[in-house]
Amino acid sequence: MPWAFPIDRRPFILITDLMGLARRARERAVYRRVKEEKGKPAEPAQPWERAAVELDAQLWASLYRPGVDALALARRVVEVQARSCRTSSWARQFSLAERLPSTSARSHDHLRHLRSLENPLTDELLREVQAQLGHKLPAAYVDLARRHNGGVLARDAHPSPSRTSWSAGHVAVYTLAAIGDTASFSLCGELGNAFWTTEWGYPDIGVYIADCPSAGHDMIALDYRSPGEPTVVHVDQEWNYQITVIAPDFETFLGGLVDAAEFDGDD
Repeated sequence: MPWAFPIDRRPFILITDLMGLARRARERAVYRRVKEEKGKPAEPAQPWERAAVELDAQLWASLYRPGVDALALARRVVEVQARSCRTSSWARQFSLAERLPSTSARSHDHLRHLRSLENPLTDELLREVQAQLGHKLPAAYVDLARRHNGGVLARDAHPSPSRTSWSAGHVAVYTLAAIGDTASFSLCGELGNAFWTTEWGYPDIGVYIADCPSAGHDMIALDYRSPGEPTVVHVDQEWNYQITVIAPDFETFLGGLVDAAEFDGDD
């Protein structure tokens, strides 16, 4: 029986996706409950959270229902999204949703996604990770991890100002490391920052935050060698660990991610 509307596409996946608003609302509820059980203050529930959970249930219940007003449902999704943006500290990054990790965008990488995904970042874990790394992570990276903590990137390429071993004008980006220590590909995990500098000989310039499809032969890092906000660089092991700046900061890096198909013919 055909679907009444494309629940696996935008705008509906903003609610129903593994990293969508409904799951975020449920995770926030669990987090609040744990905080309350420990006698610690918790952020109050936001109005959009209940709306997201209710809309998620309605979308799935309507999927095979004939005569469903898909346009009305899509408008409700947009309304809930807008409410979450107005009340969330993550609002600035939410406009970049299409560039964030998404299993629906790269379903064939589902296992890889799970191995690099952790629960939304907490303040306590952030302090532990930053202490271990010896660096303060960019605010945009932290804000992102509070919503999408690691995973395979839906938009998997970034322009490069000069040629690398990958291509003439762009680098491929595969997985964003979670801020944590549980997932194997998290900043302090088994295949985290220390692994790349110790086992692969990558230069100790800061924090390695993303891998590439080359299976370790090039990486994306935050470069802390200069004062101020760390730049985002491509480190090319194939070319004697050549370092190429691809963005002045992490937020600009996110905004520059595009679909690799845009570089067809770029060798």
